[in-house]
Amino acid sequence: MRMPIREHPRIFVSYARSDGKEFARSLRRRLMDEHGFAVWQDLADMDPGKDWWLQTESIIRHPDLEYLVLVVTENALRSDVVRDEWR
Repeated sequence: MRMPIREHPRIFVSYARSDGKEFARSLRRRLMDEHGFAVWQDLADMDPGKDWWLQTESIIRHPDLEYLVLVVTENALRSDVVRDEWR
């Protein structure tokens, strides 16, 4: 389910694709379907053809974003991208 651009997410899911993708996908689905939260996750909500990091930064810096949730895995703890998202 792609979120229309006018609906700003309240929750950003940060994870390492190499070992956290499936858990992050499941978490996103549960937060949306069971709890009604507006959630943003890169592989599900990115606009194709646009710079992925600019989209990520835009969501993280958006004033409606309330939470950044980290899926902690070995690779997430070593990921420069995950580290940059948290900064």
